[in-house]
Amino acid sequence: MSSYHPSDNELQQYAMDGTFAGDELAAHTQGCAACSAKLANYRLLTRQMSVMPKPAFDFDLAGLVLQQLPAPKAEFPWIAVLGVTLTMIFLAAISLLFGSYLVQLLQDLPALFATILAASAIAVFAGMLNTMIKEHHDQMKKLDFN
Repeated sequence: MSSYHPSDNELQQYAMDGTFAGDELAAHTQGCAACSAKLANYRLLTRQMSVMPKPAFDFDLAGLVLQQLPAPKAEFPWIAVLGVTLTMIFLAAISLLFGSYLVQLLQDLPALFATILAASAIAVFAGMLNTMIKEHHDQMKKLDFN
């Protein structure tokens, strides 16, 4: 007898349909009393479950409840407008406060590098803002009970 013992999942699958098991599993269950007893129990449970009457609630309760819920209202994305407005205010404040330094810094850099740097910064910021807005929207959906 080998030290290999099949997992409960393997035995349950074998009890449901013998085609899943390999030769090693079939040979092991014939030679191992513990695994053979487990397999017999799983086969008995499978057989008993197949002849059990259907439950009293043989319908889709979630589907029935969801049909009765009102449709969600389409709302104006105020959070997106607020995010864009705050971003514009922030960028305007930065350019007013540090405009002369930024101009001097950008004049010293090659034009292509400055363009790539600005585009990358804008893309990262836009992606982060988009993610934040989506997460906020999803959280609001979860809280919307009306």
